[in-house]
This record gives sequence, C-alpha cells and structure tokens, in this order.
Amino acid sequence: MRKTFLACSLILNLVLIAGGLLFVLKRDFVKRFIPSFSTQTATTVYIESPHYLGRKDVYENLPRKESQIIFAGDSMIDFCEWSELIERPVIKRGINGDTVKGLRLRIDGMLRDKPQKLFIMVGIGDLVYGKTVDEVKTEYQELIKTIQTTSPQTQIYLHSLLPANRALRQSELPKNLENDIIEVNRFLKEKADGKNTVFLDLYPQFVDDKKQLKNEYTIDGVHLNGQGYLKWRDILRPYISADK
Repeated sequence: MRKTFLACSLILNLVLIAGGLLFVLKRDFVKRFIPSFSTQTATTVYIESPHYLGRKDVYENLPRKESQIIFAGDSMIDFCEWSELIERPVIKRGINGDTVKGLRLRIDGMLRDKPQKLFIMVGIGDLVYGKTVDEVKTEYQELIKTIQTTSPQTQIYLHSLLPANRALRQSELPKNLENDIIEVNRFLKEKADGKNTVFLDLYPQFVDDKKQLKNEYTIDGVHLNGQGYLKWRDILRPYISADK
C-alpha cells in the first residue's frame, strides 16, 4: 500500500511539474513569436474595462465647463490636482492606465468647447502593455490628426514620456523600456512644429545617469510624488501664462 501511494504521489508530482513547464514555455512562445497577440489582448481588455468605460462616461456627462486649458492623459494627469498646482482653472481628463488609443477614443468630448490649450501626457502604458515603438507612433499620429481636424485652433502640448525606475518598481517592466521611451520622445519632438504643436521635454529633468527616474521624484518607480509634480509645474509655467 505504501509503495503504491509513493508511486502515485511521484507520478502526480511529475504531471504537475510537466504542466507548469508547458505553461511557462507556451507563454514564453507567445511573447517571443506572437507579440501582437498578447499586446492586442492587453490593450483591448483595457479599453473594454469597466474602469476605463466608467471614467470615460463620467467625463462625457459632466456639466459643460468653460476652460481654456485641458490636461489629458493617463495616471500622470489623473493623480494631480492641476488647478491647485498651477493656480489656474483647468479641466482634468486623466484616467489611470490610459493609452494613446484610449485617449483618442474620448478626445471629442474634450474638444467640443474648442479649448485654447490641450496638454497631453500618455504613452508609457502602451509600452508597458507591450506595444512596439512603431505602434505607439501610429497611435499618436492618429490622435494628433483627430485633434487637428476636430479643433484646429487648439494648441497641442505634447509632453515627453518620463523614465521609470526599475529598482523601485514592484512589478516587472519590459526589457527595452528605457530605450523605447527615448525613441517615442524623439518622435514626439519631431511631430511638434513649435507653433500649433509644442513639445515639452520633461525627460532630461527627471532622468538619472542610468536612464532611470530619479529617486527623489517617485515612490513606486513610475508615478510622481509631490516633489515630482512641483518640478513639472516649474517647467510648465512659461506655457500656461495668460499671454502664451
């Protein structure tokens, strides 16, 4: 009886080990050879999530409020009280976890009153979800085109993506994230003409010599702390003054 029990236990363990190994290999295969599958799934799930749809619906149904300045994007926008920070009336339209496509799908509601200035910070989520630099570029081109077509008099301010800090981040970040951020920022700079579209390069002020987000500006390795937002505000000041 004892020998039978040990044999069954050994077989069960081998089956579990084999199953686990097969799962890991299959997941690695998908990531390596079918990256578009996992990327598309992640971004589609996000855009269809109750979190995104709920926040989008709330923003679209808020009473219309006149403001010449809108801040739109992901958690970097969502986590700050901009009117208090810059001491000017601002409409905040950030959603934690948003992507470039997610912003494009809700941008019309922000443009209905033809704002004078639209400050955009979004894109790091796309890279973390696994999108390639080329895919992010394509999404940004569509976003910019939508804004320029819907509200051509609105001046667009494109923020550079900020670096991340691997040492402080609890969850895993994509292997090539540092270089991908630099490539996206280079593209955003090229898209800006300095007139109707302005590039705001935050990156050099926040990055250390290892391409990481400086420790003093973050707690979790991705999002900014109070000092980080104060630094951002100082960079913004020339662009939010009444005569700009």
